[in-house]
Amino acid sequence: LLPWCDQRSGAESLGAQLVEAKIAEARVLQTARAHEPLDLIQLRRLVMHAEPAVNWSDFGRLLWYWNDRAKRQLVEEFYLAKFTPAKGEKK
Repeated sequence: LLPWCDQRSGAESLGAQLVEAKIAEARVLQTARAHEPLDLIQLRRLVMHAEPAVNWSDFGRLLWYWNDRAKRQLVEEFYLAKFTPAKGEKK
């Protein structure tokens, strides 16, 4: 995973960056539903496609504690970034 990620302090969450990279919702859910080791393989494919800039401490924590809760957090970040209107946007 690390070769496809750049370091940036204060970077957006991985879920938000997947939205910016136009990753399909189905691919994120497929990653969250997969069991090991396929879940990390799917995550690697997402990261390879998105090439995000991550904060190493946050991203490292996500990988170190990679379990159902971490997967859920990734999906929540994805949905919040996808469906929360931007500030100043007209409704």
